[in-house]
Amino acid sequence: MGGHIPPFRIFPHVNWQDMMMHGAPHGANGSTHSSGWTTADNSVLFLEHFKFVKCPTDSKALIIMDNHDSHITLEYLKFSK
Repeated sequence: MGGHIPPFRIFPHVNWQDMMMHGAPHGANGSTHSSGWTTADNSVLFLEHFKFVKCPTDSKALIIMDNHDSHITLEYLKFSK
């Protein structure tokens, strides 16, 4: 039926620390930004995280995103294609 991908979290910090992922599920990943908000850079990191999750080749994936500015950059749209 359906499946899931490991979570990708954005932490409200300036610098990445490995301990941020302590206790996270296998395959989880994350990024940092001082505000904790999604940016153009970390939204592409999320897509890269999603791309390499193993999915059956006969299944489609649907990613639902809102219209936040970070999801409408040229790099984001090219990667999504």
